[in-house]
Amino acid sequence: MANCIAPSISIQPFHGEPRKNPSKRKRPANVDPTQAAKIERHTTVIRDRAEFIDLLAPCLETQYTKQTSTTLIEDYENEILAIQSRLRGLDIYLEYAEKYKGPDMVLITQELEERAKEMWQQLYGEFAYVEALDHARRRLVGTETDLRNFLEKLYAAVDYWDINKTNKKRRPEEGSPREPELKG
Repeated sequence: MANCIAPSISIQPFHGEPRKNPSKRKRPANVDPTQAAKIERHTTVIRDRAEFIDLLAPCLETQYTKQTSTTLIEDYENEILAIQSRLRGLDIYLEYAEKYKGPDMVLITQELEERAKEMWQQLYGEFAYVEALDHARRRLVGTETDLRNFLEKLYAAVDYWDINKTNKKRRPEEGSPREPELKG
């Protein structure tokens, strides 16, 4: 077997990408390098927290919008159900009133028909509660999509393993009640 001699290779330590390596940044000449490193690390943490807050603020706004939209939809549904049930009751009453016409029923029938028209206007016409409900549901779907996107960005912005380490330290011991999880 022939002796293979490898050429001498000088191995350079890897310093990471220049934009991510704080030691590669330009420093003022009058600053001690150890102090500069501490300052740079500190500003990196603050900047990351600021970016996190910048993501957190619209996420919270979107969460509030989602809650508001959900409440609005529930209110519309309750009001629409009440109006629809009254409208069905009036329709049934008017059907029976036509079968059993009497002289005093004409005025009552006209008044009930006017009420039915007003209710129909509330549901489908001028006020369009049904259309507003559909619009609110579409807005809620869009808001939920936006919220999901914000949460994905937040989770991507946070170092997952560091959070798990701190959560393990803060978790209660086995057998003790756990803290309630946040709904999201």
